[in-house]
Amino acid sequence: MLSAGEILFESRLAAKLTFTQVSELTKIPLTSLKALEKNQFDDLPAYPFLKGMVQNYAKALNLDPVKVVAVFKRDYDRQQKRVNPVVLNKSLGPTSLTRWLEKPQTLFLAGIILLAGLVGWSLWRVYQSPRLTVTTPVNGQTAISPVEIKGKTDRDASLSLNDKTINLEPDGSFETQFSAGPGAAELTLRSVSRRQKSSEVKITVTIIQ
Repeated sequence: MLSAGEILFESRLAAKLTFTQVSELTKIPLTSLKALEKNQFDDLPAYPFLKGMVQNYAKALNLDPVKVVAVFKRDYDRQQKRVNPVVLNKSLGPTSLTRWLEKPQTLFLAGIILLAGLVGWSLWRVYQSPRLTVTTPVNGQTAISPVEIKGKTDRDASLSLNDKTINLEPDGSFETQFSAGPGAAELTLRSVSRRQKSSEVKITVTIIQ
């Protein structure tokens, strides 16, 4: 089945008319006539104007304008169906996403979610036992008195070693010493949070001197 452009092309050749002659008859620019015959609708004006061009072109070639326009509409619709998915993809692109993110409702909702997350995390931390890590000594280690003890806990917790308070650095780290005679010694470090939640680490060392 011939396209509208092919019908116009073959009819113009049969009438032995040049583009210039058809342009003078229809007042349609040469570039538009050539695009019509090649079905290059993207290079032409909007549909209403394009439809008028096809009608005038058909009349100039003594063709039935209604039939030619019907074929043209079929060809035009087919091209648009091929183009529409691309347009749809563009509508889902970064620009549309940016616009959605910039909406006040979106920003407000994002703020609420962020705030809820922060509150939830803060409550979880408040009601959790404090973190307590002892880096030295390790359980079962043999050491010389005084034994050096290092580690870290939550900075707002209170720390004790065998029920004796240990001062913390601003970041929660600590360093102290434990003195005892030769033999096995048990070190009990206990960290207590403001909510009286506690964590405890027990280490046994063997003092040889």
